Amino acid sequence: STVVALKSSFLRTQTRILSQPLQPSEQWRNNSRERGTLTDAAIAEATRELNRQVRRHNKAAYSSLAIRHVAEQIDKLYWVTGAPILFDDDHEATLDGQDPILRIGDDLCSDVSITKLPEDPEELEEISSARHQLDNHDRYTVVLEKIKDLSQRRAALQNKVRAYKRLASSLEPFKDPQTTVQPNLVTRDGQLADGVARSSELNIRVGARLD
Repeated sequence: STVVALKSSFLRTQTRILSQPLQPSEQWRNNSRERGTLTDAAIAEATRELNRQVRRHNKAAYSSLAIRHVAEQIDKLYWVTGAPILFDDDHEATLDGQDPILRIGDDLCSDVSITKLPEDPEELEEISSARHQLDNHDRYTVVLEKIKDLSQRRAALQNKVRAYKRLASSLEPFKDPQTTVQPNLVTRDGQLADGVARSSELNIRVGARLD
C-alpha cells in the first residue's frame, strides 16, 4: 500500500470515531436527576441537536476530498524528510554542493545519482529488491564501471552538443548574408563605401578650415 492509501484509511477511521453519536454519561444523568434541573426529554432533545451539528460539521470538515488532500500532504512530507536512506550517511559526496545520499525516488539515470552509487554493494541498506538483483560482488563491480563509463561518455557528448549550439548561435547572422553581411562590406556601390567616402570628404573640409 502507498503512503497516501494508508494515511487515507487511517484518517477515515478517525473521522468515523469522531462522528459517533455523543451521549451523556450515566453519572451525569444521575446527578441531573438528583438536582432536578433537567428532564430526560430535555436532555434527549439537546443531545439530538448536538449530534446533528457534529454530523454537519464532520461532513463539511472531513470530506473525502479533504482527507485525500491531507494524505497527499503527508505523502509529500514523508518523501522529503522521512523516506528511508539507501546508503550510509558517511558515503562521500562526489559533486560539490550535492546531497551525498542516494534516496528513494532519485533518478538513477542522472549523472549526479550515478556518482552516488557505492563502490561496494555491502553499503546497501536493507533494500531487499536491490540485493536480490546483485548476484555477487564481481557482477556489481562490472556493471558499476560500465554505468560510470557510459555516464562519462554521455557527459562528453552533452558538452559537444552545447559547443555546437553555441557555434550555431554565433553563425546565426550569416543565414541571411544579403541583409547582415553585405551592408558591412566595402564595395564600390555599398553602404559602407559611401560612408567611408563621406568621412574622407569631411576630413578634407575640416583640414582645409584648420589650415
